Amino acid sequence: MAGRGLKIGVAVVGGALLLILLLLLLLPSLIPADRYRALIAAQASEALGRPVSLGAARLTFLPGLGAEATDLSIGEDPAFGREPFLRAKAVQVRVALVPLLTGRVEVTRAIIEAPRLTLLRGPRGLWNVTTLGADRPSTAARPAQPGRPEPPAPAIALPLLPSRLDLTGGALVIRDLERRSTVALRDLEVSLRQGEGPRPTSLRVRATLGEQRAASLSLSGDAGPWPATADLKALPVSLELKARRLSPDHIASLVDLAALGVSAAGAADLDVRLSGTVGAAKVEGSLDFGALALRLGQGFRKGAGEPGRLTLLGSVGTDRLDLARLEVLLKGAEFRGSLSVERFAAPRVEFDLASPALDLNRFLAPPTTRAALLAEAWAAAPQPATAALPAVTAAGRLRVDRLTYGDLSLRGLSARPGFQGGRLTASELSAGLEGGTIQGGGGVRLGAVPEANVNVTLRGIQTGPVLRALVKPDWSLEGTLGLHLKATGRGDSIEGLLKTAEGGGQVAVENGRLKGYRPAERLEEALGPLLAARGIQLKLDRFERLTGTYTLGGGVLRTADLLLVQGENQVAASGKYGLVDRSVDFDVVARTARGTIDAKVLGTSDRPRVLPGAGAIQKKLGRELEKRLGPGGAVPLQDLFRQLLKP
Repeated sequence: MAGRGLKIGVAVVGGALLLILLLLLLLPSLIPADRYRALIAAQASEALGRPVSLGAARLTFLPGLGAEATDLSIGEDPAFGREPFLRAKAVQVRVALVPLLTGRVEVTRAIIEAPRLTLLRGPRGLWNVTTLGADRPSTAARPAQPGRPEPPAPAIALPLLPSRLDLTGGALVIRDLERRSTVALRDLEVSLRQGEGPRPTSLRVRATLGEQRAASLSLSGDAGPWPATADLKALPVSLELKARRLSPDHIASLVDLAALGVSAAGAADLDVRLSGTVGAAKVEGSLDFGALALRLGQGFRKGAGEPGRLTLLGSVGTDRLDLARLEVLLKGAEFRGSLSVERFAAPRVEFDLASPALDLNRFLAPPTTRAALLAEAWAAAPQPATAALPAVTAAGRLRVDRLTYGDLSLRGLSARPGFQGGRLTASELSAGLEGGTIQGGGGVRLGAVPEANVNVTLRGIQTGPVLRALVKPDWSLEGTLGLHLKATGRGDSIEGLLKTAEGGGQVAVENGRLKGYRPAERLEEALGPLLAARGIQLKLDRFERLTGTYTLGGGVLRTADLLLVQGENQVAASGKYGLVDRSVDFDVVARTARGTIDAKVLGTSDRPRVLPGAGAIQKKLGRELEKRLGPGGAVPLQDLFRQLLKP
């Protein structure tokens, strides 16, 4: 009897459960969810502070209580535009039953299919996502009050986030309205698990960047527990970002490399790890760009496959980056140091870099002609458009134990490079060069036509190696050089700089040996017989001292006191030399114990012409003409006589 009752009880319970299951299956179709669609959208709109619309909707009771809808659309904050903030093909929501019985809606899971999310950054640095759920009007376009600090950006309303959120097959567009830059991600997969109490929220993101030769991006880690205040800077984070096959095309909307004189092809891999809080996090990472081919200006080249790696370690906040360790490996050269950046919108960069050795010959393309290395170096520099230069200020210190360029070798190089307002400078420059020292500084204002200035002093430098490396002349000068040069110029080539150079300085060469310089040889050939008739032997290929001052202007070097000393004999010269056409026009006076002989040197440095005594004749004629015709009237005849003396 008892067994029969048990069977009946089991049958009743089973039937009841079957009936409940049947009701759960049929109930969604019996309840017209579409009738409540407008109500659901209105409540969601009130919670989000944005307009919300839904397509077809229905309730679900299995596997949990919830709802499904198609064609979800969440509007944008009017301060950021009219395009929807979020559009999705379908959305599934699950809610907790027990809180629902108490009148509180707690979303346990949300699945969004094929979402298209647009993140916008306004002119004041405020993101559109930060105004979600705000119970006050948007502040994105509110003008700042003079003398009043900016209010902190509100945090995202956390109750809006479900315990589990999954986005599948999505797309993400990130746009900076001030910089007018856009980054678009596709194949977006997001998995978010919100922690309870002290437990952090976990995040997993995967996406593809670009269409052809796409890069893969992944972001994983934890955030939280959420701070009690609305200050997002206090939010703990532990995140890892990986980017693979990242190419210049992928960042073209953010950085115009071509406008900066840079061309690049290939791909790079990026790894970055953050730990700490949003306002103060430890950052470490690396950028491997060995597979990237780079070209800067006309000369600097890095081929794909040549070593290239950047490693960093430091801290980052909402508006400051401090890298205590920065290492750069590029084509065999190694740099180590530190770097700080503040005010990301208008960055100020401070750095301290050092390298044991730097061979510029490995960085610059080999010269194609016998042109001077100075010309090759100037041609190698990029010429970015001024409008493309970032609003960045930089200052720091650079030290290189040994720098090699051509046949030159600088030792103990130290300088303070800087950049501000499109101007690149190097101050406090000092280095050892060919037995002597070089000190000074200079700068270049970048642009379509660069403007340069230099102020340097050379002491005790051997002239031979320097001339062979920089000028590559068909003559030679050996000796110990002292030189001061202060000048300015503008041009996109060395020739342009020489034509516009303005300035001057002093020069001194001791214990000199001059060979193959045609003007000196022709002068010696012309004056030699005249001096020999007086029993004087004058050789210009060797001298004890050569001194003088000079000025630069209009592509011409002028001197009034060039003096060569050889024992008791002296040769003085005054005149001008064409820096571009190499023309010469000098009055020369040879003074000896037995008399004085003058000459005129004209023509070019390749084909000079020496006229003994012509200098004195020209001066005497000029004085006589001025006496009779006056200074103004004598000029045409003086010019005519000067032209007659030219070859």
